[in-house]
Amino acid sequence: HRPNNVVVLTSPRLRTNDTGAKMRMSALIVPILLVTCPTIVCGNELRIEPVGLKLIDEAEVASQSIGPIVEIRVQEGQTVAAGDTMARIDDRDAQIDLQQAVIELESAKQIAENDLKVLSQTEALKLTELDLARAKQSIERYAKSVSQAQLDRLEVSVEQARLQLEQAKKELETAQLGLEAAENRVRMAERNLERLQVKSPIDGVVVTTHL
Repeated sequence: HRPNNVVVLTSPRLRTNDTGAKMRMSALIVPILLVTCPTIVCGNELRIEPVGLKLIDEAEVASQSIGPIVEIRVQEGQTVAAGDTMARIDDRDAQIDLQQAVIELESAKQIAENDLKVLSQTEALKLTELDLARAKQSIERYAKSVSQAQLDRLEVSVEQARLQLEQAKKELETAQLGLEAAENRVRMAERNLERLQVKSPIDGVVVTTHL
């Protein structure tokens, strides 16, 4: 006979604090091995030796978070597969946290992917550099065609445009880091939500449930 797995949901542990009673759902997973003796034939009588059950291992699987249990999804005798959700703790706050994290992620994406300011400052720098180059060419051709004050102003404009471009690039880099942080917040919110579910680690049959 092939091994059979038995899933036992044990009584929840009760904890109290200032906000009232909190429960931690726990599950005892007991894999067992079915052992039978050979069939014996005595004359015209077919006799089967008694069947024995041998416990080979056991593991207690508890919820990773504490809170009121709002749903039990299994019943006695029900077959479950590894990864099936057997119980759920109140996850309303966790759902809200996840929704907020997703909204912040979408906002961070829009900011991080918006390179319009960098493009604009790049073009502004090109124009100021072009104006300065033309002024210098004019001076080379016609002395004093451009005053020193005008030339100084153009050089200052070029330097300002360069600084503004660098600032725009740094802001974009900061936005991209913000995007990574927002992605991490979504992943953490998803994990927090996942912790509010008690799942079976093995294929098996529910023996009993208590609440």
